Amino acid sequence: MEDKNRINIEEIEETVQSIVENYTGIHVNDRELNLLDDTLGIPVVDWLYVIQEIERRFQVNLAEMIAIETFEFFTVKGIAEKIREEG
Repeated sequence: MEDKNRINIEEIEETVQSIVENYTGIHVNDRELNLLDDTLGIPVVDWLYVIQEIERRFQVNLAEMIAIETFEFFTVKGIAEKIREEG
């Protein structure tokens, strides 16, 4: 488990990028690109594993954040900012 209170936003972003890559095989270079963008070609089912791992790693309820927010926040940067806010 990552201690979100002890790491900076860049480290959270790097961890989110790493999780996305580990579960999808796709490295997201643009941290502001919407992760649901069709150009990435990530199957919806892969997001279940990505979300579960982010929740486990940072002890946050990402599924709840997704339900509350608009889809625009679903970027590496947006997810990292929400994780940091929860800390």
